[in-house]
Amino acid sequence: MNEKYVLFNMSGIIAVKNNRGEVVYYCQRGIKELRADEKIYAIERGIIDPRAFSLRELPKNLKLNYHACGASSKNENFNKNILYR
Repeated sequence: MNEKYVLFNMSGIIAVKNNRGEVVYYCQRGIKELRADEKIYAIERGIIDPRAFSLRELPKNLKLNYHACGASSKNENFNKNILYR
C-alpha cells in the first residue's frame, strides 16, 4: 500500500510525509484544469495559493492518512463550484 501521512491540506496545497520521512508537496487534483480567469479569481480571493499551480498534482494511487494531522481539509480534489458561491 502506498500510504502517506498528511501534514496539511490548505489553499490547494497538500503536504505529505513519505515513507522516508521527507515532506513532499502536491496540488489538489483538478486545480490545473481551471481556466485562466478562474485561476485569477481563486488567487485574488485567497482560495488557492498561487504556488499550487507549480506543483505536481496529487497522484491517484496515494492513500492519504489524515489521522494525526488535524488537516483543515480532507478533500484531495478541488471543487471548482466553490468559486461560484
